Amino acid sequence: QLRNRGSGELRSVVRAIIALHHKLGLALLEPSLEESFCKELTSLVKVWSVDRLVLEFDHQAGLSQLCDASNAVWECVNAEVSNRLTDWICDIVGSIRHSKNLEKSQADITLWKKVTQRAIGAGIVAFSATARNRAIDVFTRCYDECVASQEFLHEAEAVDNLLFQVAVIMGADRRLNSVRADAIPQAASRLLPPLIRVMTCS
Repeated sequence: QLRNRGSGELRSVVRAIIALHHKLGLALLEPSLEESFCKELTSLVKVWSVDRLVLEFDHQAGLSQLCDASNAVWECVNAEVSNRLTDWICDIVGSIRHSKNLEKSQADITLWKKVTQRAIGAGIVAFSATARNRAIDVFTRCYDECVASQEFLHEAEAVDNLLFQVAVIMGADRRLNSVRADAIPQAASRLLPPLIRVMTCS
């Protein structure tokens, strides 16, 4: 069971499991173990604090090692992390729409970018077009409302800049950089979604 284990303890448990599988010559991981990890990690990603997620979004962390060891685990974790990060940025933009105070939300946006880029860099998340379009739609509505109001017109350019930054981040998939692919054979064989290029229309 992984619940109630700290980040360091989870890392040690995962390392022990992987070492045992190597010693016994077993596939990484057995189907029954994969299924168990998928169920537990899906639940944990939903409730872990942001600070805990930041710890797990590291190449040496237990969560990252499990994702590297199993495509099935990665797919489950990717879906849940993607949902959580997309919900988070949509909530932030929603608060901007209601308050029309971009400055108040800057700290939240900065934190979201930091956490999201860390997850992408660790190879834990690759956003789907659906997730990214959902965030873009929320930003677009916020931008349109700012443009439509003389009082908040000055915020429109800042919202547009943030939209571009978020779209670029959510379109990135750096899991197969040269160092990572060489170091992790399992990742090199993983089927990846296509890269999505962000375009803006003037």
